[in-house]
Amino acid sequence: MSRALYTEKEDKMVRKLLSEGKTPTEIGELLHGKVHPSRTIESIRQRASRTLRGISSPPRADIGEFDPKVNPPDRALFEFLRAGPRSIEAISNKFNVTPAVVRRRLQEMDDIGYSLVTSADRQDVGITSARPRVDSPAITLADEEGMVVSVGIASDRHAGSSHSQPSAVKAFVDIASHEYGVRHFIDPGDVTCGVGVYRGQEEDQVPVARAFNTKQAGVAVQAQVDLADIYTPKGYQWYQLGGNHDWASVVKTGLDPVAMLCKQRPDIHYLGYDVNRLWITDKIYIRLWHPSGGVPYAKSYRLQKGIESQAIEAMKAAIRDEDTSVTSVLIAGHLHISLWMPELPIAGLHPGCFEGKNNYLKRKGLEPSIGGTILRFLVTDSGRVQRIEHTWIAFDEVEDDWKNFPLPDGRENAYQSEPLNALYSFEPRDESRFPIEDPRRGLGPGGSEYVGGR
Repeated sequence: MSRALYTEKEDKMVRKLLSEGKTPTEIGELLHGKVHPSRTIESIRQRASRTLRGISSPPRADIGEFDPKVNPPDRALFEFLRAGPRSIEAISNKFNVTPAVVRRRLQEMDDIGYSLVTSADRQDVGITSARPRVDSPAITLADEEGMVVSVGIASDRHAGSSHSQPSAVKAFVDIASHEYGVRHFIDPGDVTCGVGVYRGQEEDQVPVARAFNTKQAGVAVQAQVDLADIYTPKGYQWYQLGGNHDWASVVKTGLDPVAMLCKQRPDIHYLGYDVNRLWITDKIYIRLWHPSGGVPYAKSYRLQKGIESQAIEAMKAAIRDEDTSVTSVLIAGHLHISLWMPELPIAGLHPGCFEGKNNYLKRKGLEPSIGGTILRFLVTDSGRVQRIEHTWIAFDEVEDDWKNFPLPDGRENAYQSEPLNALYSFEPRDESRFPIEDPRRGLGPGGSEYVGGR
């Protein structure tokens, strides 16, 4: 049978399904048998992919790289800085603008969320591949909560993923606040789905949050940040750690989505990446950790190794400070599982997730634990822990839950066929090592965790 050209009616059917958020794979399955008999599922999928890359929409003006009036453009300036630090004078000569214009543009890029680093004399600027070092909050939650401190943990929300579960997040926050009195919520990483994290990720993303090329990656990151803003209930204090999906956006675009979100929302507190801590009292703290790697055969293995490493560090700190009374809870995101190990004085928790079963999990044969965790700390007069109560609140997956929420600006991305290239390259990281605390930094509230490098 000769190959028939696609008709306008068939293309209209493809475009309609794309506008409804269907992926090319889903469209291939839906239209097979409903169009010309020569069309295979794979040929329809390819047609939908090509059509998707041809969809265009007005770019966001708040990302400088797409604003023709901005000189030098964000992307061009960032590409110039990729090779190494540059002086203000060199940037001025490159783009034929004054040093004052260069400093203004760099400040605007920093305000947007680009990951820039400047020299002490502010005469040189470059880009950094190191995780930002962020101090833990200087206050303790008991300062605000009193003798009973309740916290909610909503991990791995993956805003921008078509499998994200914002309705479950909203329901979890309602239950935690109204039934348990929770006013503080913690997210140990992956608040956004990121760009270019794994092959085929575009088919797991909301259309507005997809990026098929470098030029559109910045728009996709901003859209994911806006969706995270929409999905995060207001009226509470949120403490946000960055995860590997969030960091992928920094690698691909230089934009830090977690920092961008925290700038948009003063009720969301930026905790950097990988690991940080949050103090309940001066004797009790929560350590947030976003590990790497897949789910091990024994689900408790990663948590046990983290607790083991933390126990060694706690012992060294106790010897140094002559104080053995500190209790800690290690909360590890990333694995999308629920597990509670109350082995005081160091307890461990995998808090679940708020992303359903995407294509990556399907290929791995993994089932996500959708839901959130509430920890209730009963504190003694001396600030020590008397009891920790654990509550797991599970939810069923809602298919295409993103359609129940508004899209940012109602816009969809523009796509081209240019490949998405990495901004940085890294040596493989030793997955067995737990991030080690810098012994030169303080351990109390306001002290810093080691969150830099790989």
